[in-house]
Amino acid sequence: MSNRTLVRAFKLRGLSVSEEALLSLTSLFEDKPDVRSGVLSEVFAGVDRSTLTNGQITYSQLQPFLAKYVSTEGGASNNTASADYLYRVIDSFDCPKYNYNLPRKSFERQEERGSIFGSAKDKAQMFEERFLLIQQRLKRNPLFIGDDALTPIESLLGVTGERYVLGFLSQLTEGEFYLEDTKSHVKVDVSELRVRSSGMFTEGSLVIAKGQLTDEVFKVTELALPPYEKMSDIEKTFPGVDFFGERPPLRIMQRVEQQMKYFSGTNMYVLSDVWLDNAKVMAQLRVLLVALADLDVAPDVFVFMGNFTSRPYGHEHADSGRLKHFFKKLADLLSQFTKIARETKFIFIPGPNDPGPGVLPRPPLPSYLTAPLSEKLRNVKFPSNPCRLRIGPKKVLIYRDDIAQRMRRHCLVDPYTPEDKPMGLHDHLVETLASSSHLCPLVESSKPIYWNYDHALRLYPLPDAVIIGDQFQSYSTIYDECMFLNPGPFHLEYSFINYEPFQHASEMSCVPEVPNE
Repeated sequence: MSNRTLVRAFKLRGLSVSEEALLSLTSLFEDKPDVRSGVLSEVFAGVDRSTLTNGQITYSQLQPFLAKYVSTEGGASNNTASADYLYRVIDSFDCPKYNYNLPRKSFERQEERGSIFGSAKDKAQMFEERFLLIQQRLKRNPLFIGDDALTPIESLLGVTGERYVLGFLSQLTEGEFYLEDTKSHVKVDVSELRVRSSGMFTEGSLVIAKGQLTDEVFKVTELALPPYEKMSDIEKTFPGVDFFGERPPLRIMQRVEQQMKYFSGTNMYVLSDVWLDNAKVMAQLRVLLVALADLDVAPDVFVFMGNFTSRPYGHEHADSGRLKHFFKKLADLLSQFTKIARETKFIFIPGPNDPGPGVLPRPPLPSYLTAPLSEKLRNVKFPSNPCRLRIGPKKVLIYRDDIAQRMRRHCLVDPYTPEDKPMGLHDHLVETLASSSHLCPLVESSKPIYWNYDHALRLYPLPDAVIIGDQFQSYSTIYDECMFLNPGPFHLEYSFINYEPFQHASEMSCVPEVPNE
């Protein structure tokens, strides 16, 4: 029974259920589907409506009805139950969507699922939601209170002196840039720009500009990315809002905390651009698997990101059969390592040149192509790109795109690096993504997005880790307790990442190159 069906069952009886209580029911019914009708009947008949607030059943009010179905004893059975719920792969098309309600100053969950065939209204709403997300963040920032408050673009005509403006950088006419907010736009001139922050100012990104309106042109003297808001501050401001999705019920989290020693060694191996049609890549992958087998190690999670072939899919009629053949070869290779095939959880994420539309979020790999992997591997998932992974309380976002160079190509001005803070291109990229609270703050002509699923690309708040499979060089850096990682292309240097979420640690590694036979 899906979450939506459960919510509907409660609504039909004039009730609602809290998010934590809903997750508890979902977890129980996944473990014991045969008790579903009995539990719901008992809840509907036995709940004391006089104790409910606005007809909502909370987790604590639900708990007495679940007690006899959920074992609270310690031991191996609880370890197994917790471990089964520990891993949740969240597809972009299933992740929760929260819209900011400006009058109420709160986020409200949108239950209705949007269509991938959006209307013009959906496109406008996408940009409005991006804008409001950053605006509400800035209104709590002490830098923009009082005289330094942000000025709406439509109000610039009525003021004098320099003002701060929040808006999207856009090119409404060829070669001419503008700042846009939800109600108006103004042409900008950056020829007198004196100060700019680090990061990338790209067409399509939200920026804060300081300047003065002269002859209907906003002459910019300072340019900055929106100040970042700490994860802890967001959680305090909006307690209980599960932006990421699939938050485990309290009872599961209590088990994990009590048995942290059992879960602390959890690790993920992440590879990107695994060209299955390249014999050397397959040989190097075998070397990695042999090394793990020799150590008697089975990673908890093995992530393979595309592209899965050296040339783009779809150029020839035979590409479908070829790719399925390569997936079969990979399945045969993995199945030779019994412990890994039996115990490891595999995740396969499509790359830009793999089957599917070139729109974000990118749909999962087609099941008819991945059937050989499903047949040979015990636990394998084929989510969208990007996707989200929950490992107990830890949140990991995985994204495959060549974003670094694309962002650099669309910069309005060159990235600024302070003399006292050496920064590489990846540092500018990380700062831009974190400040923008978005994985792809670019104009749509550069990277199309499904308008109704733009929320799946949000980085608000930042998770524990963001893993970006990029053709750019590998890196590992931390931004406000969030680890940004790029394993680099496996087909070039045979590099990969070993990430340990509970230790908040990562190791960049390369498979030793074996000589050609």
